[in-house]
Amino acid sequence: MEKSSLSLLTRVEGEGRANIVVGDGKIKRIEVHIFEAPRFIEFGLKGRKPIEAPEITSRICGICSVSYQMASAKAFEYGMGIEVPYEEEEMRKAIFINEHIKSNVLHVLYLQLPDLLNASSSLEVFNKNPEIYKMATDLFMWSRKLMKVLGGRFHNIVNIRVGGVYSMPEKKEVEALSSQSERAITYARKLSEFVLDNQDKFPSYEQKIKPLVLCDSIEYPFISRNICSDEMRFEISKFEEEVVPEQVPYSNSLRYRLRSGENYVVGPISRFNTSFYNLRGEVRRMLKSYGYMPPLKNMSYSIVARIAELYEFILRITDFIDNYRYVQVNEKSFEIKEGTYYGAVEAPRGILYHRYTVNKRGLIEDANIIPPTSQNLISMEAFSMYHLEKIGLINKAEQLEKAHQEVQKIIRLFDPCISCSVH
Repeated sequence: MEKSSLSLLTRVEGEGRANIVVGDGKIKRIEVHIFEAPRFIEFGLKGRKPIEAPEITSRICGICSVSYQMASAKAFEYGMGIEVPYEEEEMRKAIFINEHIKSNVLHVLYLQLPDLLNASSSLEVFNKNPEIYKMATDLFMWSRKLMKVLGGRFHNIVNIRVGGVYSMPEKKEVEALSSQSERAITYARKLSEFVLDNQDKFPSYEQKIKPLVLCDSIEYPFISRNICSDEMRFEISKFEEEVVPEQVPYSNSLRYRLRSGENYVVGPISRFNTSFYNLRGEVRRMLKSYGYMPPLKNMSYSIVARIAELYEFILRITDFIDNYRYVQVNEKSFEIKEGTYYGAVEAPRGILYHRYTVNKRGLIEDANIIPPTSQNLISMEAFSMYHLEKIGLINKAEQLEKAHQEVQKIIRLFDPCISCSVH
């Protein structure tokens, strides 16, 4: 006879719980329950104009709203042949990079680091390391200030549109940010080294991590028309042919696996393992000095991928600030064409996919949005079981409290955004 043991997920965005199913004295399986109510955003897009889609979809998430705006805008721009002026595209990339900075600071310092250090909370970490707390807070506040100047608001910004941006900030506003740039680089480096100095805390076992990631032969992947996974490579319009949705009674979110039946992982660790050599030289040298090279073979190392990205993106955005050039934004008009349009970006948590069908009246007739958290749900369950087996808890059903603590740690490695998954 099987029994369920439930625990609410903590230190994640949204509402869910872990269910450990036990029977015959063993842990039989792990289930990630998503009970947060769906919001039917795709249905709400029906009958709306394509130019409205970036704003509507950005309300799906308060942390990665820029990712939704970019995926939506890119879908229509590519499909309808809409050109984005160079300076406006650079501006959008800077906003997008800054979203990754904010998200990585939050996840590394407040979510995963306490687990790595076996602390009860981030407060315990900060009480023991007040310098780390100050650096993390300063970095986060700096990224918020950047978002306000470049995007118009601290979060859920309002400056990205189909065809570019609504406005460019004055040069003096951007130059004012540069006074803190050097300090941000120093803090990013020190925070990275603090994490890497704790490498003895990582689990010693290895696991197979099947990546699915946007691929770019030149740049660290953010926006691309192609998706890669080991030997596979396909255009984003084939995405819904290559991944298969699943529905389970305990989750309001769909889940996905590859057409081959394999589960896969999207997010920083997949980007790191496939695009390490597209990081800057100083970032790669820092990682190599601590012995970190791709592939990272345990999901716990996702914190290494995140601090690598944090350092990389702060270097990139300081370059943008130093070389910023103001241009006047002109009014845009373009012909809305009937058709089906595809967009994909690397959100902080992984691939974010959008598909829109526009009818002959120029209105959205159908939409499908697949966020990264939905794609990682099956791996969260599989990796949790694997972890319990490796640390010797799989046959100890009497130690459920300890098992729940370990399962929650594994789920947090994926930085799930449950609200995104039930959009």
